[in-house]
Amino acid sequence: MMKRRTLYVIGGIVFLLANIFLFAGSSVFVFSHVVSESMMPTVLKGDYVVSCQFIPGWRLAHTDRDTVSVKRIFPLSAIRRNDLVVFNFPFVDNGWRMIYNTGNYYIKRCVGLPGDTLSMEDGKWDVDSKLGSRKTVYIPKQGDTIPLNKDNYMLYWRCMDYETRMDLEYKDSTFFLNGRKLDYYVFKKNYYFMLGDNWMNSNDSRHWGLLPEDFIVGKSLFVCYSVDSETKRLRYGRIGKKL
Repeated sequence: MMKRRTLYVIGGIVFLLANIFLFAGSSVFVFSHVVSESMMPTVLKGDYVVSCQFIPGWRLAHTDRDTVSVKRIFPLSAIRRNDLVVFNFPFVDNGWRMIYNTGNYYIKRCVGLPGDTLSMEDGKWDVDSKLGSRKTVYIPKQGDTIPLNKDNYMLYWRCMDYETRMDLEYKDSTFFLNGRKLDYYVFKKNYYFMLGDNWMNSNDSRHWGLLPEDFIVGKSLFVCYSVDSETKRLRYGRIGKKL
């Protein structure tokens, strides 16, 4: 009888510890399945990638009507340039407006940080116009005041819509926000530029714009599992591959 009770206690402790481990693991790490070839050859279609949510910090989201406020807790470090990052794709159901969500995982390389001026040409990129390219993009950081003009309107209007949920109009070379003339805008959030390593076959910031920090899930660390999408065979050589 005593032996049976001891087994029940041990079983209960093991069950409790297992649940604590699973809860802690799901809070710290995210496991995402890669279903595209946009990050080849670094990340392959069929890889299962582990990402840490505490880089840049676990998200706490608060919704006030149509706008969202996201706070980060227990940050281990910030996202750095060239990091592989898992994020929630901002455009739900192929809509034009960014909507905060916690699904639809994408993985890309972060090539532009808040405050960077990014130059791009033929798939190459660099910061502070070192390529001598005319295609330069300034990536806003929180608190930036940026004059608005017809050249940067297409780059920033989705960001402004996400932050304000107000009607933005460009008419007669003038900007209007909810009917009020707008000469400049003060950004409330940090933004990033995401690019696929397989840039010829990647749906990234070149197509849909800058990524608000709110959507970042975490930094990708390693491949925990990988299955060839065609042969359905396990890729043993990719298990544990550092990213």
